[in-house]
Amino acid sequence: MNYSKTIKIIRAARGLSQQDFATLTGIDPSLVSRIESGQRPLSVTNLKKISTKLSIPESLIKLLSSEETELKGLTKVEYQKMAESLLSLLIKKQNGGK
Repeated sequence: MNYSKTIKIIRAARGLSQQDFATLTGIDPSLVSRIESGQRPLSVTNLKKISTKLSIPESLIKLLSSEETELKGLTKVEYQKMAESLLSLLIKKQNGGK
């Protein structure tokens, strides 16, 4: 799982700075930075915090963080389309479904 890219994308899609994201989720700002840069793994506890505070199912975060080899049977194009569709849904939800 590559949570670093996913967390950065979710944060940016919500229009949050690292500091705002940290405040909202209750995760230390320096840890958010290290998670996004890949220097620290995302713990189960912090995954739950992010999921709860941003109303994003844990399974969706895990799916978006999956590496190509972890999704056997899907082509790279199918995986990319799925990730883009899910991100689009997140953005629509943030904007009130518009």
